[in-house]
Amino acid sequence: MSKILKAQDIYKIYKEDEKETEILKELNLEIKKGEIVVILGPSGSGKTTLIHILGGLDKPTKGKVLLDGVDLFAHSDLELSRIRNQEIGFVFQFHQLLPEFTALENVKLPVLIGEDSSLSLRMTREKRCIELLEEVGLKGKEARLPSMLSGGERQRVGVARALVNEPKIVLADEPSGNLDSKTSGDLHQLFLNLNKSQGVTFIIATHKESLCKIASKVFELKDGKLNKIVNCKMKNEK
Repeated sequence: MSKILKAQDIYKIYKEDEKETEILKELNLEIKKGEIVVILGPSGSGKTTLIHILGGLDKPTKGKVLLDGVDLFAHSDLELSRIRNQEIGFVFQFHQLLPEFTALENVKLPVLIGEDSSLSLRMTREKRCIELLEEVGLKGKEARLPSMLSGGERQRVGVARALVNEPKIVLADEPSGNLDSKTSGDLHQLFLNLNKSQGVTFIIATHKESLCKIASKVFELKDGKLNKIVNCKMKNEK
């Protein structure tokens, strides 16, 4: 499998007044195409910071993030915005759907804000949006507003939105953190199904050890560093 994303010697330091807080240090990670990589850690361990850096939403204090061998932060802000829109998908804990938009309209958002808004592309993408909603189990609910959907269904809309531009990699930050155990399990199974059926590559940051069951690799984020876990699949949910 070819490497898609590589983090090299990542440091992230926040400064407030005269105080420095080191969130990430000497952090290294390699992701191959088709993997599901799970990053475990409690609240405050730096998982969200790491996901933001890997996705180009935040810059490291030091170090590089290579997407297909090219440093994300060597790009102009405009090009980085294009990459985030077209080559990286994001799934957030609080789905961040627009409440006045239907499920279908929310999924179409990354297409509408992209550079190429030609009629032919929009028509092709609209078909894909409908297909994605069916793929994530929401057939027949395309016209529903987020307020008409359950928490799990809203998160599935968020997953479909992350996939609409066929990104190279999807970054998920506590995607099931706000869901009950059954709905969480359904969402985790959806990730696995998408990985198997479409070859989607995932990096999932979570505190839920149950996600280890679907992972190709598991790491623990502790003291700003990633440590690979070998026997995580034997652990029980806390």
